[in-house]
Amino acid sequence: MLPCRPKGTARMTSGPIEEHRHFWRSGWRRLRERYSGTSGGSRLARAASWNVLGGAASRVLSFGASFLVARALGTSGFGQLGMLLNTFLMAGMFASFGLGVTATRFISLHRPASPERAARVAALAPLGAGILACLGAIFMLWMAPLLAEVALGNQALAPLMRLAAPLLLLGALQDSSQGVLAGLEAFRTLARVSAMAGMAQAVGMVIGARVAGLEGCVAGLVVGMASGYAVTFVAVQAELRRAGLHAGLDGWREEIPSLGRFALPVVLSGGVVLFVNWLVGARLIHRAGGDHESGLFNAAHQIRLLILYIPGLVATAGLPVLTHTWRHTSGGEYFRLIRLKLMIGFGIASLVAIPVMIGAPWILAAYGKGFSDASSVVRVLAGAAVITATLNMIGQSLVSEGRMWTGLLLNFVWACVLVSLAILWIPPYGALGLAWANLAAFGVHLVTVSLYVIRRARAGSAAA
Repeated sequence: MLPCRPKGTARMTSGPIEEHRHFWRSGWRRLRERYSGTSGGSRLARAASWNVLGGAASRVLSFGASFLVARALGTSGFGQLGMLLNTFLMAGMFASFGLGVTATRFISLHRPASPERAARVAALAPLGAGILACLGAIFMLWMAPLLAEVALGNQALAPLMRLAAPLLLLGALQDSSQGVLAGLEAFRTLARVSAMAGMAQAVGMVIGARVAGLEGCVAGLVVGMASGYAVTFVAVQAELRRAGLHAGLDGWREEIPSLGRFALPVVLSGGVVLFVNWLVGARLIHRAGGDHESGLFNAAHQIRLLILYIPGLVATAGLPVLTHTWRHTSGGEYFRLIRLKLMIGFGIASLVAIPVMIGAPWILAAYGKGFSDASSVVRVLAGAAVITATLNMIGQSLVSEGRMWTGLLLNFVWACVLVSLAILWIPPYGALGLAWANLAAFGVHLVTVSLYVIRRARAGSAAA
């Protein structure tokens, strides 16, 4: 005869288990309710999660492609590629007139109360960016010999500059279209098209570099960007229909003054950053052994971009949410959202930067022979990336409030520090000197921007 279980034993055994299950079920339910809520934090969580999920695949592919491209081109070719892309990135900012960020802000601002204005912005931004970028591409074709000599240190590379001219138009169209998707808060779609565009560019660059060297890499990038924009264009039209917006140009003249007042300081502010980076990069490539040093810096810069990628996705996702919160809610919630973004930026960047600093020699080994000298450059730029990620989160408050002239002034302070230190440190130290100049300049920039935002927060609290 089996022994009987004492009374109450089953209850004693199942009680803790049931309590444990109830704890996790209720916690999961509260988490889902918070995630699907309407507060600024809930909307930021939804936007950031989709951006991170979709963007991670794109960044991993791009980062992996950089290894293969570097192995195919060597340090000199990889340095020339980096300088070429920086040249077109700088020109693209001026050519597109910053209409990507402008579209994000004004669509998110007008969509709740004035959907017809949001629809006009959705039509104007890609059209304006495309027209301006076409003019910029024509200018690049005309000035290719001079630009090749100044940017690449070799006038014989002018055909390469001409080959890359379509990047201006494609980059402007892609940026403005993604700005429309962000303004619509269609982050699931934005994540999907970003991943597909990143995959197309990575595959094009790798195949091109393997087949035809530097020229093939540039041609592959052009084809990849064209494919990515085709996917993005179709996605934008679908999201506009889903939002009930008809992107037409009726009454477009009414939008020009407000868009221009915001876009002008945006393009000048971004232009300062890109021009200064291009300027110090040109200073590095014209140094003795500059092609090699530029290749080392470009490899380290690719690793820095990896550290900044997820914080950048959170910043992009947070702009429309931050703009809406600033316009339609209390100041307390607005500044709580800024603090949340700041902690996310610093925390995520630090989690990636610390392993990168430790594993720098092994990461660089994947780039091939000649890149091992960049370990110190990687470590310094990783530290700069943590500062930059934190800074970008704080700086989003200036964009959401439309204080772009203030942002331009603060960027001038950063530019003066970077150029001054680069002039001093590049001749003796090469790529490492430029890395230290970046670290110091971004440190100063973080202090100046933080002081301004803290002052604004205190003024807002006193007024309330």
